[in-house]
Amino acid sequence: MTSSALSKRVEWAVIIVTMAVGATMVASSWTIPRGVGNERFSPRNAVDSVPAAIAAQPVFNDIEVGGYLISRQIKPYIDTRLELYGRSTAEAYYKLVDGRDEQAILSEIEKWGAVWTLFPPSNRVNDVMARQSAWCRHFGDDVAVVYIRRDVLEAAKWECANRAR
Repeated sequence: MTSSALSKRVEWAVIIVTMAVGATMVASSWTIPRGVGNERFSPRNAVDSVPAAIAAQPVFNDIEVGGYLISRQIKPYIDTRLELYGRSTAEAYYKLVDGRDEQAILSEIEKWGAVWTLFPPSNRVNDVMARQSAWCRHFGDDVAVVYIRRDVLEAAKWECANRAR
């Protein structure tokens, strides 16, 4: 083998090794957990505000935060994996959370056994919850609003953070 052929092979080996190392670095960066911010899809501050004993109970939530709830070991009412719920459930959910049928929302919350809710501030479900004397606005920021049933808060020895309805 000539020195130029050997040089070419070494050059290609260096290129291949460099590409393999680069690909490994990129792939491993995808698996390294990152800090989760307080964002629309991960309302950390809102979820952190809910007492653990209450967070372990059923929640009626916005579809977009379902995955985050799962990552926190909280069973969501619904999440974005709509294929698991079926088309009729997805359609019913979107019709429900448009907030126009207050009684339907309250009936679904009762049916699900939810003791807390988690929705973005602009969602009409919050307006419905604000009118319910049995519910307390426990937390709210620019990302999410949490309502908790008053009796559940009291049983957990917590006071309603915002007694105004």
